[in-house]
Amino acid sequence: MSLSVLVVEDDAQSRFMVTEMLDELGYEFHEACNGAEGIERSLDLSDKIDLILMDIHMPLKSGDEAVSEIRTSLQDPPKGIPIIAVTADTAWHNRDYVQSRGFDGVLSKPVSLSRLRSTLEAVRAA
Repeated sequence: MSLSVLVVEDDAQSRFMVTEMLDELGYEFHEACNGAEGIERSLDLSDKIDLILMDIHMPLKSGDEAVSEIRTSLQDPPKGIPIIAVTADTAWHNRDYVQSRGFDGVLSKPVSLSRLRSTLEAVRAA
């Protein structure tokens, strides 16, 4: 069984790199370029996505704001979909921080193929 992933990332290069890795690993994916669009896409695609990879620092709505809105949504899914924070600032946005904000885990930037693969496998196994 393959996962379908929503990639919410404002930086076009980072989004491209993650989606290329997802494609290489054989996963389906959808994209959003800011937190507000991520909320909208998570609601629209709730029956088609199994995981959200969410950048923290984004325009319009941050990843923190977006995950909060998704988690308090009346619609489930996306309320219960696993959401992994993706950040370059793992010293500040560590596992404890992101879990206190409603994320299920954290993936550090730059995202490597091996770390992405292990994150996806862990979600699939859960």
